[in-house]
Amino acid sequence: MSGDLAGVMEHAGTTYQDNKNAAWEFDALFQAQVSDGRWSEALETLDLGLKRKHVDRDVGQRRRAVLETAEAARLVGTGDLPAAADMADRAAQAAPEFTP
Repeated sequence: MSGDLAGVMEHAGTTYQDNKNAAWEFDALFQAQVSDGRWSEALETLDLGLKRKHVDRDVGQRRRAVLETAEAARLVGTGDLPAAADMADRAAQAAPEFTP
């Protein structure tokens, strides 16, 4: 995804919060957050997308594992090793077959 990620996140985020049936906003918001490395925000969006059935459960679990692995790597970079280990454990539980 290229272009104005902040603008996409603002517009799609507002629209998605207001319209629970707006699947395209889920896709736009999630992709923008991932493209911008906003792992925690993308996890929140994924949770909402799963709740609203805008993403298949199995796909959602795999995406969760990927996002939690990315967040664990970010936490290692900040020196927060206990939080990184916790996040890596969550990723392993979300998709045990996923090996980063």
